[in-house]
Amino acid sequence: MQENKENFTSKIMDDFDTINVREEIEKYLVHWKWFVLASVISLSVAYVYLRYATPTYMASASIMIKDNNKSGVSAELAAFEDLGIIGGGGANNPENEIEILKSRKIIGNVVDSLNLDIMYVKEGRVKATEIYSETPIELVIIKKNPSFYKKDSAFIVSIIDEHKIELKDLEGLVKMRTHFGEIIENTLGQFRILKNNVFTQKDFNKDILIKLNRRDKVIDAYRSRIQIATIDKNSSVLTLSLIDVSMHKAEDVLNELVKQYNIDAIKDKNLVSTKTKVFIEERLLGVGNDLALIQDNVKAYKTKYGITGLSAEGELALEAVSLNNKQVVTLKSELSLADWIQKKLIQQSGNNDILPTNLGFADANISASIASYNDLVMLKNKLLTTAGEKNPQLIEIRSQISTLNKNLLASLDNLKKSLEIQLHQLNSEATKVSSKISNIPVIER
Repeated sequence: MQENKENFTSKIMDDFDTINVREEIEKYLVHWKWFVLASVISLSVAYVYLRYATPTYMASASIMIKDNNKSGVSAELAAFEDLGIIGGGGANNPENEIEILKSRKIIGNVVDSLNLDIMYVKEGRVKATEIYSETPIELVIIKKNPSFYKKDSAFIVSIIDEHKIELKDLEGLVKMRTHFGEIIENTLGQFRILKNNVFTQKDFNKDILIKLNRRDKVIDAYRSRIQIATIDKNSSVLTLSLIDVSMHKAEDVLNELVKQYNIDAIKDKNLVSTKTKVFIEERLLGVGNDLALIQDNVKAYKTKYGITGLSAEGELALEAVSLNNKQVVTLKSELSLADWIQKKLIQQSGNNDILPTNLGFADANISASIASYNDLVMLKNKLLTTAGEKNPQLIEIRSQISTLNKNLLASLDNLKKSLEIQLHQLNSEATKVSSKISNIPVIER
């Protein structure tokens, strides 16, 4: 058995040693024409592909979003922070901002600002190419007919010379002869065709295809193409990217997206500031009337008793009255303010509205809670434009608003009780001082 195995191995080695490499190569060299033909065809196909393939470019941008952790929460809400119900908003904030950036409202503003629903295409020998920043003409729409929004449309603009143009249908039939800048009216609406700053004589006798795409279709396309993600799960920096056949167009879209996002954030801040401004103006009128009444009472008192100067003790008593009155006005103002905010929260059953901020509450936790409440209300309003009523994130935010509403009501109720106790003490002191002051004219007499 061992001898047969050795003989078999020896036979294999002998066969291997007898292989003629030249003979093996000559077997394939006989078909050299096919190898050359295959190489020529492969190189030709690669050249044609590289020559006529449409290149794509990727543009990217980064933005830093607001960190809600810095706003703080009230003492009553601190217990919910570990549960993720309120506070620690920075963890969920990036996901919320991503949804806002990709909302139809923001993307729609980008489409309208850059006129992305209008495409300019130049026909080549083999393929058509979109020309974005190099287009020699520009379509300016004055008025759109209802049919403009129902379906996509297209027409050809043939440049005759520096002043004249022709409008053709997709089959090349001339529909109209006109001039640059003249108002054109058809089934789409009213529009003008203007020359761009890149227009030259080289563009004479050239055809430009203008495509008018439905706005909602363009919005959906960019919502799916724009990619937004966080750098890592603990970062508040978002990266935006877009792949397009035009490098300049991709850059313009991302720049405009960041711009529209910032504009939307500024509008939210202005809304809070406007609410606060209106409330402060109303409160100033009330405080002014209260202060005027106090001064009138002091004047009437001095006039009634003919007081022009008092003893040192009387002056101290009057200073105590004045200080007491100021404290009473301050407490009444804060009490009225707390009562107003409390009624405002009770009235907002489901229809939450922005509350004024920086109202001067002595309790800083209430001010912080109002700021957190406003952030949640603005976030809810933004999500309403992009998410359905049963969206889990929207339901969670509404739950957070409801919890914060209840805690704010409890905090304001405690504050009102504290203010009422202080006001009662000040009134008692005022009664004692007033009794002392009433004896001053008799003593002076």
